[in-house]
Amino acid sequence: MRPFVYRRYLDFSAIEALRTMKQLIQQEVKRKGMA
Repeated sequence: MRPFVYRRYLDFSAIEALRTMKQLIQQEVKRKGMA
């Protein structure tokens, strides 16, 4: 396994995690009626 491929995979995972967290936060805001 080449390091740069591994790093790209990690970056992709980080982006996916951030996107998921953003969605969860938006759902919480809507649920509390702040949006």
